[in-house]
Amino acid sequence: SLRSPEHEIAASYKTDPIKFCTKILGIRMHQKAAEILESVRDNQFTSVLGCFSSSKTFMSAAITNWWLTTHYKSIVITTAPTNRQVRDLLWKDIRSQRERAKFPLGGKHNLQRVDYGAGWFGLGFTSNDYNEAAFQGFHAKGGVLFIIDEASGVKQDIWDARHKIVVSPDDRFLAIGNSTDNLLCPFIKSFQDKNFNKIHISAYNTPNVELDRQVIKGMVTKEWVEDKKQLWSKERGLYHLFRMYVLAEIVDDL
Repeated sequence: SLRSPEHEIAASYKTDPIKFCTKILGIRMHQKAAEILESVRDNQFTSVLGCFSSSKTFMSAAITNWWLTTHYKSIVITTAPTNRQVRDLLWKDIRSQRERAKFPLGGKHNLQRVDYGAGWFGLGFTSNDYNEAAFQGFHAKGGVLFIIDEASGVKQDIWDARHKIVVSPDDRFLAIGNSTDNLLCPFIKSFQDKNFNKIHISAYNTPNVELDRQVIKGMVTKEWVEDKKQLWSKERGLYHLFRMYVLAEIVDDL
């Protein structure tokens, strides 16, 4: 059987992604991260607009590992605009989380793939190198999770591929990225789509800023926010940058 004892244990976390991330992956959870996990569990379509350095890619990796480990014979397809974003950022986090997990998660992994065999796998694509056809034909008994990381930089045809991947009630779609002043960007337009659950991560909702100390290494700090408050001020005519990259707002009144 493909189901090892480890997978039997992990499958018990299928409906509790927060517990999986804290107990199995050893991740220190914060409120907005938990909100993303629960949204992917409960909603077919989720869009997350985050400030700079809000652990967006890290959470995409954690969701990938949760889904693959707890959803028997499932598939995860991830994409981002560049090879660096796919291989050296998102999939680096996926690999490191698996290697540091509290018990072996099973399967074999390399730079951009986790494989359990028999159509049960995770795979990373670079969206700029592929057309929509490359994202077709992925269906799985355990459900397909399609993740677009750095979503504001992903072109329309790749975005539209979700219609051919996310077809079953058990399938999920997550788009996660920073704001942009391009209001025609499909990622930004998803925040007007009633089918999407929408999440905003302001820097002020992150633990390092809220508590004014380093709670989670690598996340945005209060010092960075204060610096950008001065740099991107109303007086300088740059407050729209503060709204987009610190407050994680969609700016439609430039």
